[in-house]
Amino acid sequence: MAEEKEKIEENVEIEVEEAEAEEKQEEVVAQEADAEQPSSDSEHEEYSEGVKKRIDRLTYKMREAERREQAALEYAKNIKEENEKLTKNYSEAGSALVTETSGRIKSQLSEAKRALKLAYEEGDSEAMADAQELVAKLSVESDRLSREEAQWKQRQEAQTETEVETPKQPEQPQQAAAPADPRAQKWASENEWFGKDEGMTFTAFSIHRKLIEEEGYNPQSEDYYAEIDSRMRREFPHKFEEEKSGQRKPAQTVAPANRNSKTGRKTVRLTQSQVAIAKKLGVPLEEYAKHVKEA
Repeated sequence: MAEEKEKIEENVEIEVEEAEAEEKQEEVVAQEADAEQPSSDSEHEEYSEGVKKRIDRLTYKMREAERREQAALEYAKNIKEENEKLTKNYSEAGSALVTETSGRIKSQLSEAKRALKLAYEEGDSEAMADAQELVAKLSVESDRLSREEAQWKQRQEAQTETEVETPKQPEQPQQAAAPADPRAQKWASENEWFGKDEGMTFTAFSIHRKLIEEEGYNPQSEDYYAEIDSRMRREFPHKFEEEKSGQRKPAQTVAPANRNSKTGRKTVRLTQSQVAIAKKLGVPLEEYAKHVKEA
């Protein structure tokens, strides 16, 4: 019995030891499970932080792109408005100048026709020939200016149709001829040769186009008019010197016309500058000399 008891006790002890081993094993497993839990939480936090940073970066890029796009739109809008303003100023000034010149040419044409009628009534054949030639030349110039005036009108109407703001657009067709620019009128009145001296008038138009189309001058600025005056004085120094001293520079002699039957006609002397202007305009020296004489 004692031996059996010992065996039983041993078995019990063994069983107890085995139970303890299982408990320890369970404890180890539990500890391992507990140890794994903090690692999983840390990884989740790191993942969440990474996602947040990526979202922040994408949001910043989107907002930065929107800011750049808005800045580009504002810049393009400002450039467009500035171009429209310059185009409008150029159109108005050019139209006013053409209108002013057209009026002067038409007035001169009326005077030439009256002179032709008077010469006819008096039987002055030479005066009739001169008047007929002047009427023909002024008629050609009047037609040219009428076409140019119509072109300016078309440009203004086309510009009006493309404007974004159109509250006054229905009234634009009524503005067939833009009102003359007061500054242009003042300049024309200060330069009596304008519209009377054909060579100088053509040159002024040539300078006007170059200043506006090639050099970017504002046609309503004082610099624009000052530059026209300066270049006209360089092209026709004798004209402005005559106003001050009444003296002429030595010049090239040109016969005034082709009619040799009459004698006693005055000789017209052209300066080298006038000869260059006549060639530039494609006007024969004889014709140019006649207008210099009349001026």
